[in-house]
Amino acid sequence: MKLQGIFDRFVSWTNDAPRVYTFLIVFLCALYLVLATTTLVFLKTNNIDPVESFLLLDDDSKEYAVLGTSILKEHTFVQERDGIRAHEVFRTPGYPVFIAYILYVFGSMYMVIVAQILLVICTSLGIYELGRKTLSPTAGFSAAFFYGISPVVIMHTLTLFSDVLFTFILVCFTLLFFVESHKPLRIALLQGILFGALVYIRSIALFAIPAFLFVYTLCSLNTIRAVLVRSLVIGIVGLLCITPWIVRNDQIAGTKSFSSIGSYNALFYNVAFFDAYHKNISSDESRKQILDELGMPTDQELKTFAYTTHMKEITREHLSGNMLSYSFFHSVKTLPFFVGSDLKNMTTIFAGIFTSPEHTGGVQQTLQDELMQGRIQVLIQKALRELPFTFERLAWGFLVLFGFVGLCLYKKEARRALLLLIGLVCIFALLTGPVSIPRYRIPAEPFIFLAGFGGLVACLEKMRGRKAIQ
Repeated sequence: MKLQGIFDRFVSWTNDAPRVYTFLIVFLCALYLVLATTTLVFLKTNNIDPVESFLLLDDDSKEYAVLGTSILKEHTFVQERDGIRAHEVFRTPGYPVFIAYILYVFGSMYMVIVAQILLVICTSLGIYELGRKTLSPTAGFSAAFFYGISPVVIMHTLTLFSDVLFTFILVCFTLLFFVESHKPLRIALLQGILFGALVYIRSIALFAIPAFLFVYTLCSLNTIRAVLVRSLVIGIVGLLCITPWIVRNDQIAGTKSFSSIGSYNALFYNVAFFDAYHKNISSDESRKQILDELGMPTDQELKTFAYTTHMKEITREHLSGNMLSYSFFHSVKTLPFFVGSDLKNMTTIFAGIFTSPEHTGGVQQTLQDELMQGRIQVLIQKALRELPFTFERLAWGFLVLFGFVGLCLYKKEARRALLLLIGLVCIFALLTGPVSIPRYRIPAEPFIFLAGFGGLVACLEKMRGRKAIQ
């Protein structure tokens, strides 16, 4: 009875939107201020350059910083690799423009981090509002709170990565589906602009958002005509937004494509990892063999459009006769997207700052290898040696499970909204595939939390004999 009273008070409190907004803003501001200050003092105490060793954590963040500076100082989008300066077609300009604007206004890289902290807070408020409009205020608050304190979100908020900005816009884009308006066409136009912005920040959105619109078409309770018109407007406006960049790439490289990153990642990650598993060799050795097939081009050449066609051909050759085996491989390698440990990832990154410039997911890769090779006993032994991380993985697993359980407990609009959230998570998981380290789960975390806590709240209400949420 005491626990029931606590839960009732918690549910009542989460229904008070102004109090929830105030709490999230104050708590997250205090949390990130303490963490940012502590990290800065810790690094300086250990004679580590906060900018070079932490803020610019790896090649991705360093290239973002270079491109942002290039936009600001030279009004160009140019990158230097292997001693060759060339127009950049690998990275997309969304996040570098964000960096350039902050540098223009404030003149400091540290202000980019301040802006990202504000984005996380706004994202948490958006998550709460999305939960309040679709499932329940309690689920919305729980999802917003845990997103804000997620270790991988904290880590990539305090460093130069595009994930926080991308997630903020994605949450806004999704929330607009549930905003009531007498002028839905205006909402669709705004969503189309956000679609374009998402593609400019990370080109994965060029595939994820159309797939999401397809799921929305299946889940919506609106008339099929209204749904199709809305989806069509979003798609057309989004494509119009990215057309200038495609024209720019056509002018400088003779290719009507948005970015060269897709074919590069498919070959040097999906195919390379699959070949390593299939041939029982290391991923580095697999990449060397692929480079031999390509004629040993430089990294700069690979990240232009010069080798895009050849890379696509090699990708098809390696996968066409092994689709069943690759499907199994892709499925297993996607597991960390749902149950990967944020804490393990953050610990590995911090260890890398002191020992090595390479930051990887460590044990998660090993656990997958053991699973694919059927060494279940070894897998269990390794998991038991890292109990804190194993408990976190189990917690993620239960959240995913509760999300699917919620589909059986919610009714009508709430069920369709939950299905839409789960569909979005699955789309990102499928597109991320074998590179499912916790960082690439960040855009999906708000929706994993919403679906999981939504299902959990529905289960608790069911146990208390209350009716399913309509």
